[in-house]
Amino acid sequence: MKLFPPRTVALTALLGLASLTTAHGQEHGAHVHGEANISVVIEEETVSVSVMSAMYNITGFERAPENEEEEAAFAAALAALGDGAQLFGFSAAAECVATDSSHSLPTGEGDHDDHDEHEESEPEGDDHHHSPYRDLVADYVFTCAQPSELDSVEVLIFSHFANLEKVDAVVLAGATQVAQELTPDKTRLDLPNS
Repeated sequence: MKLFPPRTVALTALLGLASLTTAHGQEHGAHVHGEANISVVIEEETVSVSVMSAMYNITGFERAPENEEEEAAFAAALAALGDGAQLFGFSAAAECVATDSSHSLPTGEGDHDDHDEHEESEPEGDDHHHSPYRDLVADYVFTCAQPSELDSVEVLIFSHFANLEKVDAVVLAGATQVAQELTPDKTRLDLPNS
């Protein structure tokens, strides 16, 4: 089991706050088809990015792949999630490189996936632990040689995950916190001046 550094715990907490403060008053937190939450924390030369999304937005389904088309979609999602540089671009002058990544996309090995058997028999709103819905959390760490040159992040996930329509982004840099809504037509996340 991988232990996450305190920064990752803070990112997860920040994502939780972001999902509570969205304009939609969502019942299930981050689990909304078409929408995801991203938090960006900037600490000196380190930029940590955390993504929380319904698995559907990433793969097109919320269970183990059942056919060749789904297996191909799943493999493509794994490849994209494994390379943070494909998903996030930084101001060139900041000289940022990806240094770490992890994600919770189920691999199918040992996953308990019998949800479909009793999905219809569960009462609506039941928070039973066998929910048919699955969420993804992905964490990325970048190191920037010139952090003072960092003024934006290009969020490229829309080009990899066609089911995403909107991303609620929260940035924490020093004592400053800003929130922005991103779409496939507006992918630039402007960062606060430190």
